[in-house]
Amino acid sequence: HLFGFKPEITVSDMHPAYYSSKLSKELYGMSCLQVQHHHAHIASVMAEHNLSEVLGFALDGTGYGENGEVWGGEALYCKGKNYSRISHLKTVKMCGGDELSKNAAESLACYLTAGGQDIPDYIMPNEDAEIVKAAIKNNINCVNSSSCGRLFDAVCCLLGFGDYNYYEGQCAIALENAANVAIKKGIVASNLDLEYNKGELNTVKLVLDILRAKNLGADPYALALGFHTALANGLCKIAMAQNCRKIALSGGTFNNRVLTSILKEKLLARKFEVYMNEKVPSGDGGIALGQLFIAGKE
Repeated sequence: HLFGFKPEITVSDMHPAYYSSKLSKELYGMSCLQVQHHHAHIASVMAEHNLSEVLGFALDGTGYGENGEVWGGEALYCKGKNYSRISHLKTVKMCGGDELSKNAAESLACYLTAGGQDIPDYIMPNEDAEIVKAAIKNNINCVNSSSCGRLFDAVCCLLGFGDYNYYEGQCAIALENAANVAIKKGIVASNLDLEYNKGELNTVKLVLDILRAKNLGADPYALALGFHTALANGLCKIAMAQNCRKIALSGGTFNNRVLTSILKEKLLARKFEVYMNEKVPSGDGGIALGQLFIAGKE
């Protein structure tokens, strides 16, 4: 306003509750381009490396999906300004609202409920477990989520490395640290499989498999490393089912060096080209670059 500057177009996230989204629409109306969160993550890698076509894995805690669900474990085929969602982590009904991103025990309870499993009292008191199950059954304050962040929270809690995020990503970091302990001590990773079927990775079954292995006395550090390996193998299954040989990795989950190194090694061994953010963060600090890249294609 001070400089008499009127943008031809503004770009924002698709989430209707974000201040930036509301402001852009309010000020510029139809001149506002809204970009899906995970598409922007992958586009930021495309912008950095001058790529026109990639298979992108966008893994993070949360992002508003085009179907109104919470996304966060996405495989996207991106070409130019367009994308298609070709696969994702299994969608799980989760309750708890904003508290869910902090309460790892609640994430685990939602995963166990999705798998038809009782919630042990060492995870949460029975009365709280009944509230979670009732909320999910009656769809009270629930979202459908494919979030990789909530998966990390659930597994971290299950293995006893943390049950609450007092700061963002605390449980995911704890689970990564446990996997690092296994690597440094030469502990063999537990043999876990992440099934790929009908366009999704069955994370519910994976959590139940980890629960069974834990109950049979498996080393939690071996399970932590096995979880990272299983997730990397699952993503490789998606990549092998596609024709695109250029892979882009972005989203806050790729701050996890254990997962990233295992996945990159497996993809490179299969002759894929792997690209990541280098000049901007892989987390949400790189989103604006991806948004601008897509806007530049309009």
